[in-house]
Amino acid sequence: MSTRRTLTPALTDPSLTREDALAHVRAWLHDTHATADALTGLRTETLEAAARLENPTAVVAYIDEFLDMLQRIAGEVAQMADELPKGLLERHVDSLRQIASNAAADQRRCLIFRDRWINRPLPYEDVRPLLTRIVTITRDQLVDYRELTVVAERLAALTPPMPEKGPGLDRRSLFRRFIRPEGPQ
Repeated sequence: MSTRRTLTPALTDPSLTREDALAHVRAWLHDTHATADALTGLRTETLEAAARLENPTAVVAYIDEFLDMLQRIAGEVAQMADELPKGLLERHVDSLRQIASNAAADQRRCLIFRDRWINRPLPYEDVRPLLTRIVTITRDQLVDYRELTVVAERLAALTPPMPEKGPGLDRRSLFRRFIRPEGPQ
């Protein structure tokens, strides 16, 4: 599913610019949407083959969990792609690292699904390719997300992240926040 791998320069290329890194982020957004579209189609195929599956509910739940995750990631990456041209924020780097970390952890779900529903004799062997495509698509996208740590590091190296500005407190507000006056208020 990854169209991002065809982009040059590569993430590890020393000549990579912030605009190049942004192109990679946009390609990840495209890949996320493509994976979600593919899983939506496989969900439809799963519902059509439900009578031949041992537990179609578990397969649909697996797909739905990943579709939900992909929607959340697409939202974060889209917002990031819009904000990056204005400047890199600490939360962009943190978000990329968090997506990569979650992807690494979610790979275990792919293994469990494969072991539970594919790597054993099935009552109807004709559904094995469907199940294999489902787990392969999700696994490949998760593996691709793990490279987001590289993007986070490269973006931070190209442009140090700016701290985000929260609501500022003046001296009096800060003092009141930590020391409450005695008596009625």
